[in-house]
Amino acid sequence: MNKHLKYTLLAGIAVAIIALVLFDTFNNTTVDKSYERMIRKLRTQKDNDFKYGNASPLTNEQKLHFTTLHYFEPDDIYKVQAVITLTQNDS
Repeated sequence: MNKHLKYTLLAGIAVAIIALVLFDTFNNTTVDKSYERMIRKLRTQKDNDFKYGNASPLTNEQKLHFTTLHYFEPDDIYKVQAVITLTQNDS
């Protein structure tokens, strides 16, 4: 293998590695695993409430065929930090 081809291949590999690192760094689809577990657990609880709960909006016939609600994949982009301030109800 000649020297020029060798350096060209090494440069190409280096560019590919840098591109992968940058893609992984700036890709917003990576989700914190603890956040994902929490979301999936809440969804399972909601599905169980729909299927078995007394306050379920489903009829008994619908409950027989219900498996799950349809959800989007968890995404950190929708995760927000918030502060809830309780106020006294004046009415």
